[in-house]
Amino acid sequence: MEIGLMLKEAREAKGLSLDDLQKKTKIQPRYLKAIEKGDFSVMPGNFYIRAFIKEYAVAVDLNPNEVLAAYKHELPSAEEDTVEYTGIQRSRKNTPSTKTPAVFSLLPTVITVLLIIGVAFVIWLFTSDYFSQDDAPTTENEISEQNGGDEVQLPVDTEDEAPAEENTEDEENANEAEDEEETVEETTLELDEYANNESTYTLTNPGESVELVFETDTANWLEVENDSGDTLYTDTFQATESPMELDLTGAEQIYLRFGLPTELSITVNGVALELSEEIGPTQIQRVWINVEQDTE
Repeated sequence: MEIGLMLKEAREAKGLSLDDLQKKTKIQPRYLKAIEKGDFSVMPGNFYIRAFIKEYAVAVDLNPNEVLAAYKHELPSAEEDTVEYTGIQRSRKNTPSTKTPAVFSLLPTVITVLLIIGVAFVIWLFTSDYFSQDDAPTTENEISEQNGGDEVQLPVDTEDEAPAEENTEDEENANEAEDEEETVEETTLELDEYANNESTYTLTNPGESVELVFETDTANWLEVENDSGDTLYTDTFQATESPMELDLTGAEQIYLRFGLPTELSITVNGVALELSEEIGPTQIQRVWINVEQDTE
């Protein structure tokens, strides 16, 4: 028996219509019909096939992992799972960013520091008589006349060069600090689309690692998967476990499913995941996070 027919019979055995199933899973009816017919070509991407089938199985009281394992020959393999970005995501990428790079906001501070260093250097030049014409050697007769005939030997001034070298080092350090500030890239987590309790986000420039932190004061049903279909957490997340850290370094997409969304705090690499204002306090949410490295 094919997976679609098996799921359909399980639904009918529960006395559920497609409308009832749509209300429980929040999956669009056309995708539910496609699953029952085994027509996966209408799905937005291979990754959604596995995710939607798991939601369908849970809704009809079947074990989703056992269903996927039993019918894995009919489904795309985890290694082939890819997600096709929505039209909104593509238009967002094609639209030039209007954000001001973080380095430009630091330029006034850098310029101010360099001006202070420059003014201090000029003051030092004047106070050290750098521009004085009195550096010409004084003859022994002139020294004798100025000191009542006593011969005086003037010490050789070797300290004038030292401050200049120190100041050069300060300028080099300031330039190195400016170069480091220019290389700083800001990590962003933006909501691209929200509909029917499904949210799609883009995580830009996460760096070398991707770390999620979950916090709650109550208890939330929570499921976490990577783009290979590996389940990293699936259970009721308790306040006693909070905060919980999960390492998803290397994943190109992250899938989350959780209840009581207003009671759960989620951060990715220190950036808070902001939910849509349309979300109610008791609605089960599904979230996809697409991970992108900023190559600009």
